[in-house]
Amino acid sequence: MKMLSQSSSQSYKEFHAKVKLLMRVHHGNLTNLVGYFNESSHIGLIMSS
Repeated sequence: MKMLSQSSSQSYKEFHAKVKLLMRVHHGNLTNLVGYFNESSHIGLIMSS
């Protein structure tokens, strides 16, 4: 699981772009995106290897 940190310099826009990319890309050397959640101030990716 990867969470968007409030103290991170990564913006919500960049985080959302990463979600969109992981939804399209499938490769044996990358983790697979299982899903993501967006609940008020808690935003995260759920991934599996």
